[in-house]
Amino acid sequence: AAGTSLVLYLLFYEYLSRPTMVKRLSFLLAFSLEFGLSLTSGMKKDTLIMFACLFMIYYLVRRRVNLWILLVMALAVFGLYQFVDAYRSALLGPSFNGSRLDAFMNVLSAVGNDQGLYSDRMEAGDVLAAFFARLSLTDALSLIVEYKDVVGLGPEDPTFLLDLLMVPFTVFLPRFLLPFKSMSTYGRWVTHTVMGLPETVISSSYVTVEGFFYLGGGVLAVGIGFFLLGAVLNFCSAFCRLEERNPIFIVIFFLTAL
Repeated sequence: AAGTSLVLYLLFYEYLSRPTMVKRLSFLLAFSLEFGLSLTSGMKKDTLIMFACLFMIYYLVRRRVNLWILLVMALAVFGLYQFVDAYRSALLGPSFNGSRLDAFMNVLSAVGNDQGLYSDRMEAGDVLAAFFARLSLTDALSLIVEYKDVVGLGPEDPTFLLDLLMVPFTVFLPRFLLPFKSMSTYGRWVTHTVMGLPETVISSSYVTVEGFFYLGGGVLAVGIGFFLLGAVLNFCSAFCRLEERNPIFIVIFFLTAL
């Protein structure tokens, strides 16, 4: 899934380093594709992360801040965040007929009026407050730790330890070869079970990497999990021989890993 992002970042770097019309058109094409994928994914962070990575790459290559990218990021917060919220509500609503394109177009057609899903859109200040509140993972992580320590995982909760142990297989094997692959929606589980919000609230809260490890096996799993995660990144870094390349490629590699 990160392949299209990697192509976009490398094309952007190439265009900034040695700009030509062909490279500019290639970058715009890749940007349009990635932007469309981030919107239709229904995940707000996908859009914001894309702009943040482009901003960082521009600064590292040109050694100055690009105000246009900052402006688009600001518009993404105030506009796209509400759009993705409405689109995700349409996907999870009772009237969804299975066509993501139809749901996307229906929400898009309602942007300029007070009908449908946009009738409850938030004011600009509320959107900004919600955006900054989501940047902090401390609240979600503390509630996850408290839930495991006080309540404990029950049979109806996701099987975090099993899912962690199965990662080497579930990453590479499709579902028809691994029919018991986990179908857990971890983010919605945090929202409704850990945070206690009603089922009518359509939101996905962060499990966090630390939280996933802790739910899988406590403090010991956190240490082991980050050790293995570092080992995987170290192997990939050595395989790509990043230490012999331009520092920008190291940045792009770890941005994609993030």
